[in-house]
Amino acid sequence: MILRHVYTYIISPSLKPYGLLVGLLACTSLVGCRLSDDRLRGSIQKISQTVNEAPSPQNWSFKTLTKGAISDDSSPAVVGSLEPGTYGSSAVLFLDETCSTEVGRSVISDGDFEISNLDLASSVGESKQLKFYGQIETQDGQTSDCIDLDLNFAYYFENDFIWLAEPQGLALDEANSWLYVVDGSMFSLVKFDLVSGTRTVVSNAVIGEGPQLGDPIAVDLNNAKSKAYVLSNLSGNNSLIEVDLKTGDRKVIFDSTTGSGPTILTARALSLSAAGTHAYIVGINVDAVVEVDLATGNRTIISGSSVGTGPSFDGPSSICLNKTETLAYVGDANLNALIEVDLATGNRTIISNSSTGSGPDIDYPKNIALNSSETIAYISNLENILKVDLATGNRTVVSDASTGTGPSFTDAFGLKMISDESKAYITDSELGLVFEIDMSTGSRESLSSSNVGSGDSDFLFIQSLTLGSSKTAAYLVSIESGNDIALVKIDLDTGNRTVFSGGSSSTGTGPSLTGTVDIAVNSSETKVYLSNSTSDMIMEIDISTGNRTDISSSGVGTGTNFSYPSGIQLSADDTKAYVVDRSEARLFEVDLATGNRTSVSSLPAGSSPAYLDKHSADLVVDASEAKAYIISRRSTSDTLIEVNLSTGTNVTVSDPSTGTGPAFATPISVALSPDETKVYVTDLGSFPDPGNIYEVDLSTGDRSLVLTDETIMRFPAPYGIAVNKTDGTTYISDSQIKAIIKMDLETKTSKVISK
Repeated sequence: MILRHVYTYIISPSLKPYGLLVGLLACTSLVGCRLSDDRLRGSIQKISQTVNEAPSPQNWSFKTLTKGAISDDSSPAVVGSLEPGTYGSSAVLFLDETCSTEVGRSVISDGDFEISNLDLASSVGESKQLKFYGQIETQDGQTSDCIDLDLNFAYYFENDFIWLAEPQGLALDEANSWLYVVDGSMFSLVKFDLVSGTRTVVSNAVIGEGPQLGDPIAVDLNNAKSKAYVLSNLSGNNSLIEVDLKTGDRKVIFDSTTGSGPTILTARALSLSAAGTHAYIVGINVDAVVEVDLATGNRTIISGSSVGTGPSFDGPSSICLNKTETLAYVGDANLNALIEVDLATGNRTIISNSSTGSGPDIDYPKNIALNSSETIAYISNLENILKVDLATGNRTVVSDASTGTGPSFTDAFGLKMISDESKAYITDSELGLVFEIDMSTGSRESLSSSNVGSGDSDFLFIQSLTLGSSKTAAYLVSIESGNDIALVKIDLDTGNRTVFSGGSSSTGTGPSLTGTVDIAVNSSETKVYLSNSTSDMIMEIDISTGNRTDISSSGVGTGTNFSYPSGIQLSADDTKAYVVDRSEARLFEVDLATGNRTSVSSLPAGSSPAYLDKHSADLVVDASEAKAYIISRRSTSDTLIEVNLSTGTNVTVSDPSTGTGPAFATPISVALSPDETKVYVTDLGSFPDPGNIYEVDLSTGDRSLVLTDETIMRFPAPYGIAVNKTDGTTYISDSQIKAIIKMDLETKTSKVISK
């Protein structure tokens, strides 16, 4: 009895190591205690390991997060396993290589653990790249070495990141409550957790390996929800790309050199077979339904002008399969029709159009979803969601500006409905939003609002940007909905926006703002000055009232008249403005008191071979007002020019023949670095390549890209740029995402500060 009691005590896994050792000592004094017993010997070995050292961390991973992802998930779960017998030890997670900044822990049970108590919002407190380290801690306080777990991700606070700019196709993993969205401007695949609301970039140029998701327009998932198939709509090379949802890795299924069959140049939509062996794609250039073998990439037309009977396609833009995969329903953007396609024969039948069925017209059907009984088709239809009775073709509005509450659609795109048909998810590529739609009422709720700051300006297009001398405010020109031009002041701490002239409220009096090109602010931040290409004038605006005054034009001041004034910058003493005129191909100096215009540099300029041409755009003047740097958009080559403000002579600083590095594509704005050794040039890019920022070395003309594949946040269309000369902080306005971004050009870190 005594021996059995001691033996049980020894092998009990709930006992602490020191208790086990006491039991072993007792055992050795008893006749018949067999230390050679395999079970006991194994326990002794594990006890020895526990007493002498804790086992090292191994096999740790994120539970659902892709390694290297970009996410606002403040509590990503980390899971792992160790050999059984760790006796209630803990797995501990840290953010530093010395394992001193603990962010989460979990008791190990049967060798497995899940650390799910992270609170990065509190422990980190800011958006940053995070790297995780691990340690095993035993019950008696022994700890393992601090190990690099090879786990990292870019953690962004809420809307610091550009999650969506142009959301298009979407796919639903209903079992996990995940929604996957492809973004045509950000070239990314984004996962939305419909329960927690967190957003994670699963795959883009930074996350995963393989070909980029260039202008992705549609996405579907395999049955296992382990892979996404993304239709990329890059001009001249449409492709279907398979994305591993665990790693973000990408591989080509078909493109112009992979697989045989018809070339697809303007792919619009896809639908995957249930078996995951084929994809069905519609493309406008082929005006057909194309079947793609996912194993080979081979493409076969199964319905088109030469296959099947019925009305010919004229811009098929959406597709959805029935459950048995015998029929496809195709929306046609030019026919404004819903067409049923027999997949066995290719025969086509119009189900609904202006002459088939009653109700509102179909207008560019971008996505289709069927109800479970396959009697109703739902269509995302630009400004509304339509319900189509497949038996009659009758059409009824489910949701639009007059049906249901919430923001109105401007370009309803992707559409997925949950299985009980109570809700649907819709992307709006113009608004940059994902909506949840109540199918019974048509009410719309945004799931993806990325607004930062408050105010009365709804950016539709952001043009020029300038920084106030206080470095607490920025001033910009914005085109609002309805094409109203607004002058907006941005609080750089809060992101709050104030329209101080123009806009939908028509603040201020004076000349129209239509045609405003660039903006400058005086040192006291009481007045701004605008170049206006419609009125060919320079305006002065009182920031306190919004009132506008013509201070230099054909009717005010002397000198050569403006023809297309563009870039403008004030002198340090606020007495004059330097203005580039694109049409006159001149650099003017304007006296702000009289409006008089003096030509500083014009065609030709001195004996220098470089010159300003009729596409000169923006300028920046150095602190000593000795030189101006002008970006000249020429038809032959875009050029950065240096102008001597005393003599008017000018020289080429950087162009395809001067300096090394990638050539400018569509340069827009310029800014000087604080030490004035470099010029930064915003560039809208050239499709399919997104925009970028060039850094130009003024001593050599060499050009390098600020935004690379390693840059976590890319900007699709950087427009205005302003640099804080004190600390180098840079502010960028992006016309595509309609936001102001703050960026550290040295570390390449950035965050949205107003949107």
